Amino acid sequence: MGKVSTQHAPEETTYNGWKNRATWNVAMWLGSDEKLYRMVTQIKQWNEVGVYHGEEVTYRDFATNYLVYTSAGTPDGVAWLNDTLDYEALDELLKELG
Repeated sequence: MGKVSTQHAPEETTYNGWKNRATWNVAMWLGSDEKLYRMVTQIKQWNEVGVYHGEEVTYRDFATNYLVYTSAGTPDGVAWLNDTLDYEALDELLKELG
């Protein structure tokens, strides 16, 4: 008779490569919704002209000044600004998409 393993599979610590589901969901909407994607691609231009006094526009800036005026969150119910988001990863996403 074969030996039964008592080891458990490693616990998933990410969600589709993102820190958590909330971050993944925000990133998915920013990259796949045409209206949001067009807004995101404008960030590169805003950075070039120094919209934020020479500072790069962060995801938090973008969400605070633009996204919250379009809706409270993603169509899936994830708030654009919340304590569970990985803001550094979303900052990188804005750079990649812009």
